Amino acid sequence: MVQPSRRTIIQGLAGALVAGGSAQALAAAITAPHNRVPSELVNEIALLPIRIAVGSAQPDITIVEFFDYNCPWCRQSCRDAAALLKSEQDLAYVLVNYPILSEQSVEAARIALAFAEMRPADYFELHQRIFGLKGRIDAQRTFDIAATFPLDKHELLKRADSEAVTNALGQAVTLGSDLGFNATPSYTVMTEAFHGFVPLADKRAVIANLRACEAVTC
Repeated sequence: MVQPSRRTIIQGLAGALVAGGSAQALAAAITAPHNRVPSELVNEIALLPIRIAVGSAQPDITIVEFFDYNCPWCRQSCRDAAALLKSEQDLAYVLVNYPILSEQSVEAARIALAFAEMRPADYFELHQRIFGLKGRIDAQRTFDIAATFPLDKHELLKRADSEAVTNALGQAVTLGSDLGFNATPSYTVMTEAFHGFVPLADKRAVIANLRACEAVTC
């Protein structure tokens, strides 16, 4: 079984709305709990050493998702992200590996981040294929999918066990903790933090609100 040789367990791991609708109707459509967070924390997302951004290169709205590969609701969120990216041409979606559920999650994230360093343009496909699996996700299963892409498998394992990946994971977990995220998936949109799974209809409502009144709720 292929596994990173050094296991690092990071401390602390343990629908669309009708255009022109009323502001009150827009606000009522969002049911997911959220709160404002300091802009300084949100700005740190752009400084994460290995972050994966898909969608528009010049977005008007960016959704950031903190996820764990062993989170059942993250699987649904992955499907939602694909649907949003297909319909929202001006949307960017940032994926932050936030492996807080298990040691297997940390090991899977190591392989995934190493892959992101080597083949960033293919990361979202890898992401979707991992979430297409059933059962526990670990280093071996993540490696098996990554190995189907044209890359140096030995280099992938070397990078997965590197200090760069360890530091990237540590920074992501620290930032997620600072944002108050104790569940996955969790999200940020501008300076609003959403704790836990946000349904697709709510995500579409947030996008509509931001375009209508430049706020998550109008």
